[in-house]
Formats: sequence, structure tokens, C-alpha cells
Amino acid sequence: MTVMEENAENLYSDQANFVQKCKDFAVKNNCHLILVAHPNKSKQELEEEALKGNLEKTDISGSNNIPNKADNIISVERLFGENRPCDAIITVLKDREEGQRKVVQYNFSKNSKRFYNENTLETEVYGWEQFIPLSINYENIRKGNPFED
Repeated sequence: MTVMEENAENLYSDQANFVQKCKDFAVKNNCHLILVAHPNKSKQELEEEALKGNLEKTDISGSNNIPNKADNIISVERLFGENRPCDAIITVLKDREEGQRKVVQYNFSKNSKRFYNENTLETEVYGWEQFIPLSINYENIRKGNPFED
């Protein structure tokens, strides 16, 4: 959204139009589209012993139509400090289908590069890993062939 119109009066309407186009695409193609929208800078970091996040839908930076048009909104907040109960708190801020707010605590595995908790395995093996190359050849990516050796 950083490439939107720089004129302040058009910026929010451009953002609203972009989000609507994303939503139309998702409905037409029967898919779930993920748009990453950062929060305003005014929120404080979570306290070390926090058990729930402090972000709300209204903290999304930009047009109010971003959260209004979204079907689902989640926030991911990282905790810092020695005595933290977990590494991150993920909060469902909006769930148009079920209407429930959920808060889930996760730890981060440096080995698997995944979040996990008591309900998920740290080392879960999914089928899609076989398609990830062990090493990335950036020259091939520039040429448009990322999976060629």
C-alpha cells in the first residue's frame, strides 16, 4: 500500500479501493487473501508477563476501510524479556464467520522456524516441504527460474 497516491485526500480512498479489489478477487477465485497491514506506531510493546495482546482493529494504519472490509483480522505481537510466558501472542481481532475473539500464545522454534504451542507440534512435517529447495539460487530467481539448479 506504500505505492498508493501520495496526495492525502486520495490516499484513504485509494486504500479502500485496493482492499475492495482484493476482496473481490478472493470471492471470485474462492481463495483466502492475506494482506499485511501494520499498526500505528502509538502502541507500546507488550509487558514481559503479558497474557493477551494490546492491539485492536482501530490500530491498523491507514484507511478505516481496511478493517471494515476484511473478513478476518489477526494481530501478531512479540514478547521480549527473560520471564515471558511465550514468544508471541496471536489474537483474532475479527472473525466475520464465527464472531469470536481468540487469544493464543505461541513459542517460536529456531530449528523449524515455526510457531508452536501445547496444541501444535514443534516439528510437524507437512507435505509441502518437499517443494522447498534446500538452497536458494538468487541468480535463478532474477532470471525467473527459482527452482532450477
